[in-house]
Amino acid sequence: MISLLIYSFAAYGFAFIAGDSKISLPLRTWLDRPGLRRWFLALLECPACLGFHIGWIAFATGHAPHSIVHWWGAALFTTTSNLLLARLSGIFGPA
Repeated sequence: MISLLIYSFAAYGFAFIAGDSKISLPLRTWLDRPGLRRWFLALLECPACLGFHIGWIAFATGHAPHSIVHWWGAALFTTTSNLLLARLSGIFGPA
C-alpha cells in the first residue's frame, strides 16, 4: 500500500515538473507552435495523459509497484492518481 502511495506522488511530481513548472517552461514555450509540436505540448501539459504514458513506461521498465500486475493497470492507475492529485492541488480545475 505504501509503495502505491509513493509511486502516485512520484508520478504526479514528474507530471507536474514536465507539464506545469517553471523548470520546463522553456521546452513548453518552444513546443507551442502549430502542428505536431502543439499536439505533443497538449499531451505534456495534461496530467492524466502524461500519467498514462508514465504508467506503462514504469511498468515496462520494472519501476511500477509490484501490486500492479499488468501494463494497463499501471497506466490507468497512474492516470487516475495524477488526475485526482492535479484536481486536489488546483492545477486541473477546481477540486
